[in-house]
Amino acid sequence: CKALGIEVIPSSEESTICRVGIWNKPLLSVIETVKSALNATVRISLSDDIMIKKVAVCSGSGCEFLEFAKNNNCDMLLTSDAKYHDFQRAAELGIILLDAGHFETENIICPVISRMFDGVETIIKAPTDIPRDVPTIESRVNVIKENSINRISVFSEDTQNYFKQLFGDLMEDLEGRNYSTALNKSIQLMDTLENELGKILTEIKYLSQLKLFGDYKICHSLNVTLFAGFLSKSLELNADIRDVILSGLLHDVGKTRIDSNIAYKQILYIPEQAEYEKHVIIGYKIIKEIFKLGNVIARPALEHHALQDGSGYPKGIDLNGLTEISKLISLCNYYDNLTSNKTQNVVKNGYEAGKVLLSSGTQKFPVELIYAMTNRYIMNDGNNFSEMIG
Repeated sequence: CKALGIEVIPSSEESTICRVGIWNKPLLSVIETVKSALNATVRISLSDDIMIKKVAVCSGSGCEFLEFAKNNNCDMLLTSDAKYHDFQRAAELGIILLDAGHFETENIICPVISRMFDGVETIIKAPTDIPRDVPTIESRVNVIKENSINRISVFSEDTQNYFKQLFGDLMEDLEGRNYSTALNKSIQLMDTLENELGKILTEIKYLSQLKLFGDYKICHSLNVTLFAGFLSKSLELNADIRDVILSGLLHDVGKTRIDSNIAYKQILYIPEQAEYEKHVIIGYKIIKEIFKLGNVIARPALEHHALQDGSGYPKGIDLNGLTEISKLISLCNYYDNLTSNKTQNVVKNGYEAGKVLLSSGTQKFPVELIYAMTNRYIMNDGNNFSEMIG
């Protein structure tokens, strides 16, 4: 509360971990304060710039305190790990729910807790070789330019730019709804990527050697494709690499039919989230009904946000029936977002990304796939992304 400028006051109910305080800030100012003080990416249930006078704050996962916040006449509950039904419940109670990230709301109190143990003899020491100097969001974003290249890539600078040029041309046709041309370009790009991956399969030591940097709109689908195509071969998965590559290239095709201001926005409000989630169904229909491709290619577009713990979307999908390619595309989609600063976890290299995958991803993705991917190609990677970008 002190870091956010909140004046703590007594609450009407006893709580050991949730505090109530006075803020008196406009909502947009609240959002900027939280982002700056906690180095956080926020999700929030309201977009109107109203005045936040009274707030309840709970570090870590604290959505169970929604009623507590309501009973204390708070305008907002600031916590993390909010699911869709939590935002719905907040709306029903008439209060705002702001999710500032699990680790982001907890990390700030770690030094305070540490000082409480000053003078206490340490019995078990934490590892000293774990990197601690996590870069800020701004430092990560500022160094990634549209024409950036990966200095440690197995692909030459010309090849990296060629990939991005080809996919950029494909995106122009998709956005212009020139679907016949777009399908032909997708198949040509699939052939190109299959050929290039075949040349470097034995050279890959880390997944970061495949990652492209630049415009996220262009690089994301390419990265998902390169990661998935490589893993399908190196891990000898039961999937045709051409199907994997084409599925990766088209997994986000539905984004071309929703508002671009929403499709690539960092922070989404509840109505925007609902609009954003439509891209999986739209993409599935484009691949099935317009491209006339089968379920092997279409289902990953539909299922790449369907997580094993039920927290993903669209709802109603048989989570036990996800295809192998869907599971692979889903994991690679998350990994690229994680290493592109598009999640609530800020990581600076493969090692830190691997720790996130092993600590939280095992509930969402196939355990055996995560273990194989991280142990072979991620956990030993100390190459900092900021130093890889040229």
